Amino acid sequence: MVLGDPAYYARFDFAAQGDLTCTYDVPADHFMALALTDGALEGLRGVVHYHAVFAG
Repeated sequence: MVLGDPAYYARFDFAAQGDLTCTYDVPADHFMALALTDGALEGLRGVVHYHAVFAG
């Protein structure tokens, strides 16, 4: 999971996933994931916590 510029992270095959959302006030396409194995993101549920230093 990354939170960043899609133009940058897309070159590493990260992509926004329709089922995954971010509660930060950022565009939805800036929250991306990369499956390391086929199907790894299917049915994925949970919460991603970023370190407090990123809270601004």
